[in-house]
Amino acid sequence: MCKQAAWLLLLSFNPQCPATEQLADPTRPQLATSLVQEAGESLPRLSAIIIGPNTPHAVLDGLVVKVGDKFGDFEVMAIDPSVVKLRRNGYVVNLELLPGVKKKEHKVR
Repeated sequence: MCKQAAWLLLLSFNPQCPATEQLADPTRPQLATSLVQEAGESLPRLSAIIIGPNTPHAVLDGLVVKVGDKFGDFEVMAIDPSVVKLRRNGYVVNLELLPGVKKKEHKVR
């Protein structure tokens, strides 16, 4: 039993083991992912959008930002309920809070 546990422990540190493969971030938008892979750089991670009675805020890489703020090389252009628009070097990047999830319109009776 002890030898089996030792082998399992040893195999778990194998760099070719599937458990150690780099997994894709399911919250990152597909277009942003492809742009990042091509450019070899990373976009900020959007983890929250706060829409209140005053200025909307977003949480990028753990930091709270608002429209007009600078975030590294990016400028925050807009914060909507599900998307934050960033601009860098003339290009606009949309960071979606829940990529692939579309809001459905419902008729009110």
